[in-house]
Amino acid sequence: MKIAMYTSTSCWHCHELKNIFTKNNIIFEERDIQKSSKFLNDFFDIFNGSGYPLTVFYGEDGTMIEKVEGVNLKKLSTILEIDLMKNLIAE
Repeated sequence: MKIAMYTSTSCWHCHELKNIFTKNNIIFEERDIQKSSKFLNDFFDIFNGSGYPLTVFYGEDGTMIEKVEGVNLKKLSTILEIDLMKNLIAE
């Protein structure tokens, strides 16, 4: 599975989710919509983006499996089959 995360440089929630993914060794491609017009266009035109971070999951064939807007750790944990919330209280 390939993971792309649409972010914005000034987005606090984006930084939070990137840190959670990094701490859990989850490999993802960051797509900053403020740094790339292609990513910005994809965010709105393909995904009808209304909030970020927007995490998009792709299958091995490149087909989109699921997308998650915001920091929805419960949904992300289910998709990734890992408990992303387990270490949050201790931090």
